[in-house]
Amino acid sequence: MGSLSTTAAPMLAAHLIKDILHNSKIDPALVGEVILG
Repeated sequence: MGSLSTTAAPMLAAHLIKDILHNSKIDPALVGEVILG
């Protein structure tokens, strides 16, 4: 289960980033800051 989440999380994040960049409603820099902490 642990290995599954470590594989799925980056894929989900990448998909979210793609959607956000495509929509351009949210500042990508802000999103990057949130993800990177």
